[in-house]
Amino acid sequence: MDATGLIGPVDRIAQKMKAYAAAGVTTLAITPYGPDRVCTLEIAAEALRQSGVQGS
Repeated sequence: MDATGLIGPVDRIAQKMKAYAAAGVTTLAITPYGPDRVCTLEIAAEALRQSGVQGS
């Protein structure tokens, strides 16, 4: 799961997003689960901002 999942603190997720972008990945699918799905999406958005990768 760790090889393909964006799991962990925001800074770790941001680093993985950056690595995926450097490898040519242009699209990520975020599937939030658990009791606070909005929070999961907010974490993903913050990680994208921290990664410096251009989102569209």
